[in-house]
Amino acid sequence: MAVGLVCGIPGASAQTPAGGVACRGALAGTYLATIRTEAGAFASRALVTIHGDGTLIIADSRQHQGVHGSSFSAQQGGYRCAGPRAAQASVLNFGYPPQESIARSDWSFTYDPATTAVSGTIALYIFSGVDGVDPYAAEGKRFGVFKFTSVRVMPATKQP
Repeated sequence: MAVGLVCGIPGASAQTPAGGVACRGALAGTYLATIRTEAGAFASRALVTIHGDGTLIIADSRQHQGVHGSSFSAQQGGYRCAGPRAAQASVLNFGYPPQESIARSDWSFTYDPATTAVSGTIALYIFSGVDGVDPYAAEGKRFGVFKFTSVRVMPATKQP
């Protein structure tokens, strides 16, 4: 599942954030996310790592199983702050044969300091093919909108 970040916004970059850097300290970290459909059905789990430099990496539990029988790569992208505890991100990933594709996921993050977790929405767009495909163009098929909650991944308090 992919999301909209700085890398997904033409003319923007992780090095020159349009929304400032106010959220970076709060959001930076790794989260175990539970992703659900709009109707509330379980979709997947994901490890979401948000870096303080405006980039992020996502590994999804459905990568091997894929969407419509086509597995996909890890997701990489960027984000920009939308406030001191909020961000908008875009990530890209590749769909493997038999259905080669590029997917873009646009993520909206909100950080809750009481739980040290992020939650939000994900809009997934899939673009057929790879060569010459612009993942920011209008030809992508909107696959769905998902909601997610998470817990921050922390070192274990007890060691074996």
